[in-house]
Amino acid sequence: MKKLLSFCIVLLVCWEMSAQNKLFVRVYDLEGHKVNKGYILAVNDSLLILEKNKSPLEIRVKTIGMIKTKRSTGNNVLIGTISGAIVMGGIVAASADPDNWILDYTPAEGAIIGAFIGAPAGAAVGLMTTVFKKPKTFIIDGDLEKWKVFLEHLVEKKPK
Repeated sequence: MKKLLSFCIVLLVCWEMSAQNKLFVRVYDLEGHKVNKGYILAVNDSLLILEKNKSPLEIRVKTIGMIKTKRSTGNNVLIGTISGAIVMGGIVAASADPDNWILDYTPAEGAIIGAFIGAPAGAAVGLMTTVFKKPKTFIIDGDLEKWKVFLEHLVEKKPK
């Protein structure tokens, strides 16, 4: 009966996951080191299949220490830094006036100045956006019972 129930849960999870947006996860080994990351393609009772660089990657549940959903804080900060530098660089470069008698700078100098101003501001905004992320951490430690809790979370993530 347990095997039938487990099979039904796995079948349901695989079916549900095909209908929803892909979930990005970071996978850590039993020692706590990040070993892989990617989008979940499929799961079953003993295997996690991720899509990494457009190719499938199989990870045995027995080797998984924990799984964290969503991207890390550093990703938000990096995206914010790049965005802030580009936007402010463009704004300051567009307002350049080499013939101005007080602040005279060329568009190239304005782009550099704007990038130096915009990068820290964008990083701060990226850091603030992590408050709204709400990632979840699932401790697996190679235990199939804890793995089933993660599978139940995947079923709950189904869009309504």
